[in-house]
Amino acid sequence: MTELYVYYRLDACAAEAARAQVEAAQAALRRQIAGLQTALLRRADATADVATDAAAGRPATDLPPATWMEIYRRPGGLDRAACAAIETALRELPQGRVGARIVERFEPLRPTGAGPDPVEGLS
Repeated sequence: MTELYVYYRLDACAAEAARAQVEAAQAALRRQIAGLQTALLRRADATADVATDAAAGRPATDLPPATWMEIYRRPGGLDRAACAAIETALRELPQGRVGARIVERFEPLRPTGAGPDPVEGLS
């Protein structure tokens, strides 16, 4: 039942090209991996909204990096092969990234009373 959450910081000047790159890669992955659902998000409190700031007369070169997140899931979860395909396809993207892609794997908690949770008892 694994889902992937990938986040990174992005140079505001590269936002338009980066979006096109990531969306194209996600579309290709959806064709390759049956049932794959993808999303591309920007941190809600980001000040790196190039369109809004440009309309206000603020040059994109003055904007701080924005935080973006990609989400990958499918019914029944992602197996190791699907996770590897996603990570390989997007390893170098997007251009304009500031720092590394942080890949985190999440899985649902078991319902209460369904037995011990695999992470239960960890501090």
